[in-house]
Amino acid sequence: MFNPRKSAGSKRVKLSTGEDRPFFLYLYNQPPEGEISIQQIETLTSERIKLLRLFEIANTKFQKFSTEWTDFMFKEIKDFEKVFAFKFTDDADYETKLRNDVISHYFVRLPYCRTDDLRKWLLAHEVDLFKFRFLRLQNDSSHGKNLVTKFLSAIQLSLKIVSSGEKNAHDKWLKACLGGQAVNFDNIEFYKVHFTQALDLVRNRRAFLHNGSLYVPHIDVSSIVLNHFRASLSQQLAHTTQRLTLMEDDRITPKLVAISNQYLGRKFGQEGGAVTVDQIEQLATQSFPLCMSNIHVALKETKHAKHWARLQYGLFLKAIGLSADDALVFWRKYLTKNADGEAFDKKYAYLFRHMYGKEGKKTSYSPYSCIKIQNNSAPGTADEFHGCPYKHNPINVLSSKLEKVGLVKSEINEVTSLVQSKNYCMACTKTFELKHRISENVLTAITHPNQYYEESRKVLTTGNVSARMKGGGQAEAADLTQFKAQHESMMEERKKSGFTQQDADFLSQSASVFDEDF
Repeated sequence: MFNPRKSAGSKRVKLSTGEDRPFFLYLYNQPPEGEISIQQIETLTSERIKLLRLFEIANTKFQKFSTEWTDFMFKEIKDFEKVFAFKFTDDADYETKLRNDVISHYFVRLPYCRTDDLRKWLLAHEVDLFKFRFLRLQNDSSHGKNLVTKFLSAIQLSLKIVSSGEKNAHDKWLKACLGGQAVNFDNIEFYKVHFTQALDLVRNRRAFLHNGSLYVPHIDVSSIVLNHFRASLSQQLAHTTQRLTLMEDDRITPKLVAISNQYLGRKFGQEGGAVTVDQIEQLATQSFPLCMSNIHVALKETKHAKHWARLQYGLFLKAIGLSADDALVFWRKYLTKNADGEAFDKKYAYLFRHMYGKEGKKTSYSPYSCIKIQNNSAPGTADEFHGCPYKHNPINVLSSKLEKVGLVKSEINEVTSLVQSKNYCMACTKTFELKHRISENVLTAITHPNQYYEESRKVLTTGNVSARMKGGGQAEAADLTQFKAQHESMMEERKKSGFTQQDADFLSQSASVFDEDF
């Protein structure tokens, strides 16, 4: 059984309540002890990956650790507080949550230490998670003072406290480190460390540098701790990489690798017969994500689609509500280049019936998620139209496609800047926000083509977005009919003349349609 008293970084502290509890912060420098089932490993690893991806989304949408970033994280982190500890609590399962944290961290290393890019991703977001927790510790006044000092002692990070005499000798410069904050200088503790322990403070001129020593105010001690954690974890991850072949286990490693490449969001997949063949053309223009509208346009123009495009698009149409019988009608209508008439039944009908669970092993297949589309075989020839346009298309080709759906140059630049930083899902989310004229950051992130479709239909038919908002409220359209008419008119105008003052006026008017208080 896992023992928090023996686990890495789990030094205990006596709280103001008199309780003796382990810290919820770890350096992960010693693996956990005890037994755990493979099912628990899979569940905890999956939860940690979802948690780290949440930090990735927050970092893309907001400036890191800004007020908006913090508000977003406090709201989104609630679901994970059932599994992991983010602060001292009186919960009976507090130490179980510590156990979950350590175990999930160690097992997530296995799939994420296989390449340099994955290792860098893991390091960056584990550091963000550690900082998020440390700042909560720093701001925790309910369990007594000097928790930070006790934690520094627990991890054996010795920092020399600047004496009153030395503090007064440099008071002019030390006060400048506080950036004009309204605080009592006499009550602020300063630590003296070698300047290499907090180079970010040197770079941002937030500490006093004198004779190779850096004078750091207590409020900025997180930089020192964070650098210590980053250096420690980086060394451990490098060690894991070197010994990866020795640590692999056929019972668990393949499962963990699969989880790291897995879509972990809501499941889509059961057709409801809610969409007919006649509706698809209009829906493709209004509500299909770029990856699907791209295939639809190519299918109309070429009357042909290769294997991966048929799978990607066929499963998407199934999940939005196209029935098995209507799917055959739809594909028979468009796949006419090499399979007219009876040839269609021989060449393609079985595939689409199999897709709906009508043939073969009678399995009803789920539509592809964004991560599966991005990681699957990329289109290799000019007549292949599957894949993720944000990842697989050159920037100039992507820009042309974005222009065709109504985005202007400045908006296209916003999207392509996310693409260039490899934030493909966030680029799709940004496209959704710009195309539908909804408040920025209302959606958490688009991670599935069918999520994009459903959110689009909600905006265009009810004016609501199901994404979580501040206070749990929903954006309500003041006059949806007028909004849709304006939107269609603007789209036509954009195609002719680009972004005009009329468009700018429209954006101003439509701002009231959606709740922007996020």
